[in-house]
Amino acid sequence: MINTFSPTLYVQIWQHRIKVSDVKTGQIFETSSEVGLGNDKKGHTIITSIGQDTISTECGTSQTINPFLHPRTIISNFPVATLVLQHAFQRLLSTRSFAPSPVVIMHPMENIEGGLTMIEKRALTELALGSGARKVTVYTGAELMGDQVNFDAIQERAVENVPDVSLPKKSSAVRSMVFLSIVILTTAYLMAGS
Repeated sequence: MINTFSPTLYVQIWQHRIKVSDVKTGQIFETSSEVGLGNDKKGHTIITSIGQDTISTECGTSQTINPFLHPRTIISNFPVATLVLQHAFQRLLSTRSFAPSPVVIMHPMENIEGGLTMIEKRALTELALGSGARKVTVYTGAELMGDQVNFDAIQERAVENVPDVSLPKKSSAVRSMVFLSIVILTTAYLMAGS
């Protein structure tokens, strides 16, 4: 029951657009994923637009970046992708008087041939967490509709598909050697201070 009070956001990412849906309210934020950059009066790079939304009119746009456009991977520019997702979350959740951090389902829609690598899954997770999510799960498959957009069920399936990999345990002889070394070093330190 993780999403009892937290809004659930369903994030779909294509190379040229992003769609974020609030599962409870049905509100949708969809935009081009292009980000306009410019320089402020002090010469600092600032975001001037995200998709069709103008963020700053302080300067003109001098460069356009698409943080999701890359031939081999899902995210090409992580910091800018984070800003796009933060903007989408803010647009959807700003109408609420009290909005706890959302739980997020990340769903890449392109560049997933052969499945996602663990690095790509981690990048998508970190992207959502860095954008304000409280908890994240990554989903691949057909587009989710209606009751299918269930964070708990999707996360449970994702956990079932992760192999249980653990590092080999150190032998008791190695642990004993480490402990003995610590005892010897601590004793030598205490005796040197006396």
